[in-house]
Parts: sequence; structure tokens; C-alpha cells
Amino acid sequence: KLTAKLDRKLEAKVVHDCDLVLSINQKILHDLAAGEKGKIISNGFDASDFAGKKKQLNQKFTISYFGNITGERNPAIVLQALNYLTEFVSNLQLDFWGNVSRDVQAELLAADKNHLIVFHDYISHEQVLQEMIDSDLLLLIINNVPDNKGILTGKIYEYLGAGVPVLGIGPIAGEAAEILQKTNAGQMFDYKDENSIKDFIARIYENRLKGRTADHSAAVGSFSRQELTKELAEI
Repeated sequence: KLTAKLDRKLEAKVVHDCDLVLSINQKILHDLAAGEKGKIISNGFDASDFAGKKKQLNQKFTISYFGNITGERNPAIVLQALNYLTEFVSNLQLDFWGNVSRDVQAELLAADKNHLIVFHDYISHEQVLQEMIDSDLLLLIINNVPDNKGILTGKIYEYLGAGVPVLGIGPIAGEAAEILQKTNAGQMFDYKDENSIKDFIARIYENRLKGRTADHSAAVGSFSRQELTKELAEI
């Protein structure tokens, strides 16, 4: 308790004495009580990372998740939605690229009635970007923990750069949801909103059948590191 009290006092002194407080999101600025000193420069993506990469459609409609899966980031609700949709379509696949905890993996395999899931080992960053582009839908999950509205994973920005629709599971009034809405890159759904998740996946699936591409807004470009650096220079 003594250490925490000292930390808070030193933190407040730093904020009081500085000229500017830069943060990646609003919640951190709020917690620091930065006031008018607070400015946001978010994380972003390198547009050059995606230059020259062309989308290659998979044989199956592929939903991909990249990164670690833990109990706080459980994608079971998405699998439930897909199990329902298999009654109408037969070419669905749910890819996990990265480490999935044993408990969650066991739960998913037990519920995978239609053999939709494919687990992959780690791959290079270059390969990750290509797999993102080739996917039909990118899965984003915000940890299901208290006070999670300010959680912003670095992954969301690369998802924007890939130009593929994003299915978000997390707080619908959080900062990640705001980014998806601002850029028209996808949508955030509550952890238990299976019906809306099913409808969203079905809509993206129909878009693929009709040859429609993702319709991200120009706001996506504002999250490129080049544009963010311009903002930093102006500040």
C-alpha cells in the first residue's frame, strides 16, 4: 500500500510538471487526469507492409484469429454461431494462428461438431500479413475482464491495414468498437450476442458469394504510421 501511494504521488507530479501527456487511448489519459495536456497518438499499421500483397481467396469461407487465446479471450461463441450456420452452408473454416490455451482448446474441440477449426503453429510476420489478407473475416476478441473498455490490442490496427472485415467480440461501447465504427471496418458484438454474430457472419458470407469487397472508409488511412507521425509532428 505504501509503494502504491508513493507511485500515485510521483505519477501525479510527472503529469503536473510536464508540458504534454501522450497516450494511445482515452482511458489512460483519463486515469492519469491529464486534462488539457492530454493528446492521443494511437498505435497503427505500416502501409508498406501490405504493399504488393494480393488477396488469394481460400476454397472455404475462412475466419481467422491471430495471436494467443486464453480463458479471458474465449472464442466459443463464434464457434456456436458457425455450428448453426453449417445448417445452411458447408464451406466454413475457423483458423487459429498462434497459441491456444489447453483448456480453451479442449472446450473448442469438444464443441466443434462440424470439424470447422484448424489450429496452426506460429508463422513469420510476413506470412501472418498474407494470411490476414487472404481471410474472409478477421476475428478480434477483447479480454472479458472488468474495466475493459479501454483495451486496444495492436492487432486491430494491422486488421485495418489488411482491408478485411473484422468481427469483434468485446465491449460494444469500448474504444476498439469506436475504431471499427469510425473506419467501417467491422463491428463489435457482446460476448453473448450469438444471434447478431450469426447475422454478421452470414452477411459477410453473402458478400463473398456476390463478389463484394470490404468497404472500409477513408478513416482507415488515419491509422497508418505515416499519418500518425504527421499528427505527432503537428503536436
